[in-house]
Amino acid sequence: MNQLLQDAFNRASDLPPEKLDRFASFLLAEPEADQQWDQLFDRPESDELLSRLANEALADHRAGATAPLLTVSIPSQFRLRSGSLHR
Repeated sequence: MNQLLQDAFNRASDLPPEKLDRFASFLLAEPEADQQWDQLFDRPESDELLSRLANEALADHRAGATAPLLTVSIPSQFRLRSGSLHR
């Protein structure tokens, strides 16, 4: 176990039981969810569908039918660096 995961478990240990159950359920389900996403993206039709969705989104943007997303300030210790989170 790495330090970040240990820190997460340490913080979670202070949660009330019902929130602790939700946290544990999330952690247990996450690897399966990742595998399901990988399987979906590995399908040949995924490239075509994603391209179509991207083109639709760009067309909507060019037509002025989109709005800016809410801007959130991410603390520097959690910003991406070389494709991975760092602390």
